[in-house]
Amino acid sequence: MPISYLRIYNWGIATCSTDKSQLLHTLGYRGASRATCFIVSRETMLAMFATLHTSLGDIRVELFENHAPRTVANFVGLADGSQQWTDPRTGESRTDPLYQDVIFHRIISGFMIQGGDPLGTGTGGPGYTFDDEIHPELQFSEPYLLAMANAGKRLNPITGRPAGTNGSQFFITVDQPSWLNGKHTIFGKVVDEASRAVVDKIATVATGPGDRPLEDVVLKSVSIEK
Repeated sequence: MPISYLRIYNWGIATCSTDKSQLLHTLGYRGASRATCFIVSRETMLAMFATLHTSLGDIRVELFENHAPRTVANFVGLADGSQQWTDPRTGESRTDPLYQDVIFHRIISGFMIQGGDPLGTGTGGPGYTFDDEIHPELQFSEPYLLAMANAGKRLNPITGRPAGTNGSQFFITVDQPSWLNGKHTIFGKVVDEASRAVVDKIATVATGPGDRPLEDVVLKSVSIEK
């Protein structure tokens, strides 16, 4: 995987790029004290992790904040309650975690496990949508990747342009579905064997019509490590 470089200023990270030469300047600020550029690789950055606490065990994932910052921020906000969302059952705004006691509503053995729908039907979401963050460094070339589920592109009624349909639903792969490249935002991966074993266990539960598990597999909560 190519190195990702960050342009970092005294107030924090401003942008991310794979173009090293692009980073060797300071956006025209006067004096080096106003802005300093550092080159760091992804391997030396502080990583962000999430643990999905499910009824069949814990799944620990690394979140790719530098590759998909908006997607990761949305996931974290729905996990810890810092992101406001609209309850599809009542229409009321909520600030408690959406990822709490929701089920994995769609499981396809040899493919993926999908959850994050507050309705548990595959039709629910947080009451808003946002665009994809497709990063060229991230491909469905390995199993156990965390990605956003979506309903494809839809025309924005205001701009008339195609817009993404990401919300709260996500999936974790157990194969290498290359046909999804460029269509779904990859924003994390499962990091250890114990977690991968839990994913495999969930992926092989008995299912019925609509790939719905015969017995609920519940995402109890998600904890974030920053």
